[in-house]
Amino acid sequence: MEARMDQNVYNGTESQEDLKDDNFFFETEDLSNNPTDENMAYTKNLQTQPLENSQDNLNVDGLYHHDKNQTKNELKSALIVDAGGHRKNYSSPSSNISNRSFISQRSFLNRTFGPLGKGSLRGSMFQLSAAAIGSGVLSLPFVIAKSGFILGSLMIIIACIAAIISLLMLAKCTEQIGAPSYTYLIRKVIARNVDKHIVWLIFFGTVGSSVSYQIIITQMIQVLATNVGFEPKKIQSSEVKIAIAAFIAVFILFPVGSMRKMSGFRYISILSIASLVYIMFVLLFELPQYATQNFRYEKLNYFKLDWDLFSNFSIAFFAFSCHIEFIPIYDEMNEQNPQKVRKLVYRSVGTNTLFFLSIGLAGYFSTYEKTNQIVIDREPLIGQLIDFPLMIGRIMIVIVLCIAFPINMVPLKQIMIHLIYSRKHQMTQGQNISMSLAFVMLTSVIAIIYPNITGILSIVGGICSVTICYVLPTMCYIKLNKEELSLCKKYSLIVFFGTLSLVGYSSVILKIILSFSV
Repeated sequence: MEARMDQNVYNGTESQEDLKDDNFFFETEDLSNNPTDENMAYTKNLQTQPLENSQDNLNVDGLYHHDKNQTKNELKSALIVDAGGHRKNYSSPSSNISNRSFISQRSFLNRTFGPLGKGSLRGSMFQLSAAAIGSGVLSLPFVIAKSGFILGSLMIIIACIAAIISLLMLAKCTEQIGAPSYTYLIRKVIARNVDKHIVWLIFFGTVGSSVSYQIIITQMIQVLATNVGFEPKKIQSSEVKIAIAAFIAVFILFPVGSMRKMSGFRYISILSIASLVYIMFVLLFELPQYATQNFRYEKLNYFKLDWDLFSNFSIAFFAFSCHIEFIPIYDEMNEQNPQKVRKLVYRSVGTNTLFFLSIGLAGYFSTYEKTNQIVIDREPLIGQLIDFPLMIGRIMIVIVLCIAFPINMVPLKQIMIHLIYSRKHQMTQGQNISMSLAFVMLTSVIAIIYPNITGILSIVGGICSVTICYVLPTMCYIKLNKEELSLCKKYSLIVFFGTLSLVGYSSVILKIILSFSV
């Protein structure tokens, strides 16, 4: 069985059973998206012709087809259907269509500030950055406060390096077997049934993320209620906290989460990034005032080694998790050559790293040892009743998370339906309502019983992020490239990601032990 799977991977052949299971997350898959040898030979023999002035014969992103006239929208796709019904890959590096006279030259301003086209480098960078940015970034100042600003910054940088290396490995593996999704890659390279276990990891990670959303929403509503004049002791009581969580779950999260299509919320990533960027600027703008009020030399924490090291590392791992989303983003790119992929990974992860360090360090150097688990849950300056700029940020975060919660539910419900019934089963309205209610109740109860957001994030990061982002990509990369890899590079990858994985799994064990010992 193992030999047959290896042969299928390397020879590109698949059994009928494989074709039935090609994509666990999508209803159908067009296997013709992967160019065949015949297609590649066809593109090599293409004769380029002078570009005409007609608007119907447009050369977009270096693509030109001489068999028939292509509209501008058709040429934006890297895969063009010819007169015979065959899809030709004209973005292939092996194609001879690389003459500079045929490539559309755009100005710097157009490239930088023009529309984000589907499959463009800038559009892909935006998607990948948005996929990594989530609730974990709001807890990074707490990580730095607990570990020291030198060690905490080092954790973020190490997580950044690990994300870059693992994403580049994923890109290489995806290119080698033409994988359209993460589970497809795992099933074809590692083992047939492993992808079903990955689904449970995704389920666990989604539950953890949703619980963190509800914890933040509840705490921000409590802070906002205090800002408008409610008595803090009553608002912070467990009874009021349960009432707020129940109200949010029943009247907001459940109705919105029961929607079966989320096309109306497709711009939520823009709103999410805008909210966090706004909070970053508020933290940086208010930093001098907070530092003047709270700074004492003896309060500085440079480097602290204790048992919190493991959980803090796991939160940093979670902050850079975007590997499941990376493969579909890569698959949609117009140009999938190594140079473009490196630009995509380096720029996206690098931008997020600067963003995370800015929020983490600005949050820590504002409140030092008083830094809370959620950075925007902090006291205003002395003599200031309400921090209005930060209050606006809290409102934005509540709105964003209320919308992000059901976005997590839509694919998760489809996954569970596939697991329980079959992959062709259409979810009924009754199943949709019951699953939405069960998911909201589950996450709400966990958020009320265990409102420790850093504990939730460290567990999710220690199990899901480490396995999905480090362990499985390393296994795939080494297996597909075992003939090319030098012994030094192979064992360097194993030692590096093995150490990070050990840190992540240890954080989960320690967190469970500490939870039961209290």
